[in-house]
Amino acid sequence: MKRFLTVLAAFIMFNTQVSCNDDQTSFEKVFDVIGSQQVFLSSFDQLMQQLNGLCTKSSRATKVQYKYGNIECTKDVGADSFSISGGNYIGFIQTSFVGADKCSYAKKNIN
Repeated sequence: MKRFLTVLAAFIMFNTQVSCNDDQTSFEKVFDVIGSQQVFLSSFDQLMQQLNGLCTKSSRATKVQYKYGNIECTKDVGADSFSISGGNYIGFIQTSFVGADKCSYAKKNIN
């Protein structure tokens, strides 16, 4: 019973934290996911699940993916290029975002 209550409490805390962050922009949500310490402990599929609704696997031609990456995000995320590699664990993330506001958010939250 204690284990069930612990899991239930953790679930409620997680949902509360997620709902409190609803005022974040799409860019901030994506940046917080890829900038978290747990990102390299996640699988590619788990990371894509966290980015659901904001980013998807690219449907572009392979040659175009070399330039823009294998991930496509909604326009309001502002990702110029976005690549993720790895299977069971993420091995590499490369992103490029456009906009000074994104740069200031990244600087503020990188430490």
